[in-house]
Amino acid sequence: ATGPIQTRDNHVAFEVQDTSDLAEVERLLAAHGVPYRSNIQEGTGCKQIFFRDPDGHHVEVAVYPPPVFLDE
Repeated sequence: ATGPIQTRDNHVAFEVQDTSDLAEVERLLAAHGVPYRSNIQEGTGCKQIFFRDPDGHHVEVAVYPPPVFLDE
């Protein structure tokens, strides 16, 4: 697939532990010339990077906020 990188299209997502891991993903994508899109979700602060794999599938790598449990 070609065209802009979409954050809402079907995609596979991988969680990394912290922002330094996310920075390393971003560094590697840039070093290899892979176009990507960075995003921070409003409200949750979730930091995400989206890119396409060699077959054109959307991929997300993100640091997700800790879960909130309603009984706490």
